[in-house]
Amino acid sequence: MTNSHSQGGDGMETDYTPATCLCQIACMAVCRTARSGRQPIIASHLQPPQLTGGEWELRLAEFRGGTLRTARGRRKLTSNSGQRKTAMKASIPFAFALIFLLLAVPALAAPKAASSIPKADLIQPADLAANLKSASTTKPLLLHVGFHILYTQGHIPGSDYVGPASEEAGLQLLRNRVAKLPKDTPIIIYCGCCPWGDCPNIAAAYDALHALGFKQVKALRIADNFGTDWIDHGYPVAKGG
Repeated sequence: MTNSHSQGGDGMETDYTPATCLCQIACMAVCRTARSGRQPIIASHLQPPQLTGGEWELRLAEFRGGTLRTARGRRKLTSNSGQRKTAMKASIPFAFALIFLLLAVPALAAPKAASSIPKADLIQPADLAANLKSASTTKPLLLHVGFHILYTQGHIPGSDYVGPASEEAGLQLLRNRVAKLPKDTPIIIYCGCCPWGDCPNIAAAYDALHALGFKQVKALRIADNFGTDWIDHGYPVAKGG
C-alpha cells in the first residue's frame, strides 16, 4: 500500500492512505449532518466491527504502513506475515462499512432559489403598499415566512407570522395557518431577511402553498431587505408580535 506523508501541527509525521482518507471523509460527512440538525440513517449491520485494543493497533498499523504513531512517538510493530495478512483481510469490511456510512448520510440540499418563483406571481412593494392603502381593493392574507426577530423589529401591519419556511417547523406552522382556508384565498408571502437571490424562505413557502392547492399565491419581491425596500420608503410598519 502506498503511503503519502505530511507534517502535523505537533511536529509528528502524519500518514494519509486511502483507508485513512476514507475515514476522514466519512467523519466529515457525519459532522456536517450533525450541524444540519439531521440524523444520519445508519443501518445496524453497517456499524464498524468491535475490536480489542490489540486488534485496533494492528489494523491501524496496516493502514499506516506497519508503523504505529502515538503521542509518545513512533514504535515499530513486530508482527509476522500471517498477522499482516489477517489485518489486511479484516480491514476490507471496515472500509466498506465506511463507504456505506458515507452513502447513508443525507445530502445537505441548498434552499431553493427565490428566482424559481414565476414572475407572474411576484408583487412589488409599491404595488402592495398601494393595495393596502386603497379602501376598494380586496385585502390578501399576508404571511411573514422569515425569522421571528425580524418580524418583531418591523413587519407589514395585519400580517401573520408563521416562521421561517426554510425549516420544517416553519413549514408546519404555515400549513396549520392555511389549513381551513378556501383554496382560492389570495395570499401574499414575504420575508425580507436578505437580498432576494439569497433568501432561503420565500421559495419554500411558495412551493408549500401550491402543494396544498392554493392558486392565488404571490410573493413580495424584496430586492435587498425589508428595511431598505419597505421601511425606508415610508410604507406602513408595525412592531412586536
